[in-house]
Amino acid sequence: GYLHYDFLLDGDAYRWPIHSIYFDQIHALFGTFGGGLVIASDIVATRFWLNIPDLALDFPAPENLPSIFHLTFLKVELDYRTINNFSLGFSVNLRIDNRLFKYPGVKNE
Repeated sequence: GYLHYDFLLDGDAYRWPIHSIYFDQIHALFGTFGGGLVIASDIVATRFWLNIPDLALDFPAPENLPSIFHLTFLKVELDYRTINNFSLGFSVNLRIDNRLFKYPGVKNE
């Protein structure tokens, strides 16, 4: 899995900076899952998600530009703030991993 920290500062859209800290791509038998916190001023919200199933599909690409496409057919997201304030969502997710963008200057094998 990965540990992420995001800091969003946009004075035109938000009054306070928004901090996000979360774990993502934690592997399980059924796919991957993640969760974390979203913090803005005095508001704290929890987020959890589950990717069912997380399939890695390889599509043709030039040898010097290897890309892996991850297609999640069902992503379930739960944002929980209070018993009366939560959201539940379902989506399809496509993520593209490319080693050239992650590791500049590294020779691909």
